Amino acid sequence: MLLPALKAQDKVYLLNGSSKECKVLEISPEEVIVSANGETETISSSELFLIRFKNGTVEIVNTPTLNVVYNPASHEKSNQNNSEKIFKQGNLSVNTLALCNADIAAFYEYIPRSKLIGIGLMGAYNFNLNATAQNLFIATLVNAKKNYDVGATFNFYPGRFENRTTFYTGLMFKYTSFNFEATNDTTGGGGKIIIYTPSKGSQFATLLTLGTHTFFGNHFFIKTIGGLGAFRVKGDYATEYNKILNQNPTGKKVHANYLPKVYFGINVGFNF
Repeated sequence: MLLPALKAQDKVYLLNGSSKECKVLEISPEEVIVSANGETETISSSELFLIRFKNGTVEIVNTPTLNVVYNPASHEKSNQNNSEKIFKQGNLSVNTLALCNADIAAFYEYIPRSKLIGIGLMGAYNFNLNATAQNLFIATLVNAKKNYDVGATFNFYPGRFENRTTFYTGLMFKYTSFNFEATNDTTGGGGKIIIYTPSKGSQFATLLTLGTHTFFGNHFFIKTIGGLGAFRVKGDYATEYNKILNQNPTGKKVHANYLPKVYFGINVGFNF
């Protein structure tokens, strides 16, 4: 049933943030008919936020997804999206999974206001006296010790942080430094002698990454990271690794030029 509304100079507020002075002629559950500047217009109820009548009465039609502040005294309305309230451009975090490998791994990411991309840096230092199984292609070397990681990240956020949890995909470039001892077998008067020579090695890996970024409160977040890629084996590292690789009972000669690289992270962080 249509209800006549004979109010003059009413005002309607739309969910898109706009408003207009008008005379509300008719109201129904599906639509509102208004008159402004001598022209009649029909507005769908699904587009309306509220109607403020000339006598000061306010009728709310829909509850928006935005936080809306309406000030009857100034006749103004302002919108603030939830993601805008919690979104910050600077993001500093620590990888909790890396702690299992005695790595202190810190990440910093800057996300511009477009909220589409993120550019970051990472660094880690390892406190293990010897490389462990988490660094398989290093631990196979004699007396190997991982030293540190440095890297850069480039992430793409298609959801633009419209929700509290958003997915991303990107690239990680990661450099790893380590020490080991190269071996050299020689034959002396007492038989076979192995000479150990202190050496340095490195891995420079390129990884495809994906994960999630979830806000908690106004300043905290959890970021998951999954990465898969590869690195080239070169220098003394290549020589020693392939020497060990060919110590197999079959006697079959193999040679590794590239090795796979994986990375996992559950980062707890603070944004500012």
